[in-house]
Amino acid sequence: LDEALRTKLLDPDNQAILQEILQYHVSSQQAPQGRRPQVFDSLLDQDQNVLVRHRNGKGNVINGDQIVRAGRPRTTRNGSTLIPINEVLIPPGFDLSRLV
Repeated sequence: LDEALRTKLLDPDNQAILQEILQYHVSSQQAPQGRRPQVFDSLLDQDQNVLVRHRNGKGNVINGDQIVRAGRPRTTRNGSTLIPINEVLIPPGFDLSRLV
């Protein structure tokens, strides 16, 4: 994300929109092992999937255009898998003009 968009997302007036965007990062599916393309549902919208393709040493491509670096997956106390990434994912078609 560019600095201007990051600043807008962190503005308290945009908290509800940021929470909505962050739901896109959460899936009810278990993360499969391996480096093949993976598709996850999103809690933001069950019809909106997150497609992850791995690039050798160059990060992961999300939905064909966002490139992120993922950390090592961890299992939480409740059995969920947490995969840290270095960017906020913006859902395809998300209306960023809603930000103040």
